[in-house]
Amino acid sequence: EAREHTAQVSSEEREEREARQAAASGLDVDAAKSKAEAQYRGGEFKAAATTLEAAAKGAPKSDAAELRKLAADYKTISKGIVAGEAADSPTDALRALQAAVGADSRAGGEHADQITSLIGKVAPKAAVQYMSTGRLADAYKATQAAARAGAGDSASVKSVKSNLESQAASYYSEGIKLLDLSPEEGRRKLEAIKTFVPETSPWYKKASAALN
Repeated sequence: EAREHTAQVSSEEREEREARQAAASGLDVDAAKSKAEAQYRGGEFKAAATTLEAAAKGAPKSDAAELRKLAADYKTISKGIVAGEAADSPTDALRALQAAVGADSRAGGEHADQITSLIGKVAPKAAVQYMSTGRLADAYKATQAAARAGAGDSASVKSVKSNLESQAASYYSEGIKLLDLSPEEGRRKLEAIKTFVPETSPWYKKASAALN
């Protein structure tokens, strides 16, 4: 009986200890989240990520996963803003900033205006860079990103859009000729037009009609 009583007491003590640890972990997680959020709002993204990663090491699995996920978002925001401000490679910067948009939205949207402003500066340059390497669909997407960021009327964007229309005209002419000689290749050419001009483009409409 004594052994049973001792075992029962030990079990109760263990449960009580585990309950205290769980409560302490919960408090640590909440404190870490609050600290990281303040750092995030202040633009200290790397510090915010470090705060959460440190807390994740001693947190329950479910909390740890959530903390690490948010820490990753903070890092993505930091990477995007740094790339956007440096803009060494407009295309790389645009991709990083677009990833930052989603991460910032999940984190609370505190830096949406700053990220959008950077996209407005980077996207027109990215459109030009994509155009120069013949990546027409990516160039078109960059013009759309620029427009969403309020830079759709920039000279660079207008030039790229004009060049894309010219390319669409060329693709249409080639595609129509190929429909008789090599139907599959002709259709690919016409389908491609729809990836780099808007639905309002006459070449989009002509390509669609020819494909039907």
